[in-house]
Amino acid sequence: GRMAGNVAKKMALLAKIGSSDPYRAVTNNKGIMNGVDAVMLATGNDYRAVEAACHAYAAKSGEYRSLSSWKLEGENLLGQVTLPLALGVVGGSISSRPDIRQSYAILGKIKAAELAELTASVALANNFAALNA
Repeated sequence: GRMAGNVAKKMALLAKIGSSDPYRAVTNNKGIMNGVDAVMLATGNDYRAVEAACHAYAAKSGEYRSLSSWKLEGENLLGQVTLPLALGVVGGSISSRPDIRQSYAILGKIKAAELAELTASVALANNFAALNA
């Protein structure tokens, strides 16, 4: 309806601003990284390394930019996030910590590429929620 259309327009506008204003990009990326960090912590991955890589990626053009983009295509809101995710599903603290083993019990037999997709999905959902707040 009209409210959904207004929300989509607002999000597309905020995303456009985030592509050119580094202060808006910082706010966007903070929300994105809140989601990424949660998945990294739950799965025993090095959230600090991933955080550093993502912020470096956001600045690769020489100016700090948003890691996500949102645009209207007809009546559809399309979101995209691009993240350099170096993560794993074996080794490190994964087998030694009961809380992390529990996370993998919930996730099932997941491959690193699938965990990366899940992480990106959580990141984009978190960004959606933050932009819509």
